[in-house]
Amino acid sequence: SDLKESFRQLSSSIFWNVEATSLAKRPPRGGIQMVSLSRRVPCKELAPKIRVRIEDAKWLTRLWQQVPFFTCVDVDDASSVGYQLKTRSKPYALPYQTVLELIDKGWDASQLLDEGFTAGAIVEDLLKHE
Repeated sequence: SDLKESFRQLSSSIFWNVEATSLAKRPPRGGIQMVSLSRRVPCKELAPKIRVRIEDAKWLTRLWQQVPFFTCVDVDDASSVGYQLKTRSKPYALPYQTVLELIDKGWDASQLLDEGFTAGAIVEDLLKHE
């Protein structure tokens, strides 16, 4: 499929192998605003994979607690990126955020599942903190 091929290409890119690791080591204090200019890799697929990639790098998680947001917007036309970032950006889970932190921010089960959290992981986190 196009999505599978796009992720195969992404996994061999400089962004994936160098920049994502650098991002994991030095998270931006001002937040992350991502733009997907490709319909082949929409934000709903891309953002969770980037979060997991950063988590897999296993750097200092406490630095990520200071990052205020992680958003992404799908854009067809690069000339309207600024406007679309302001009006259509969707929030995604920050690396290392727990299910409970997301629930405290108002996330529901549907959003958690969309982020790639499994039903088992959601229940496990909830049971740990009862």
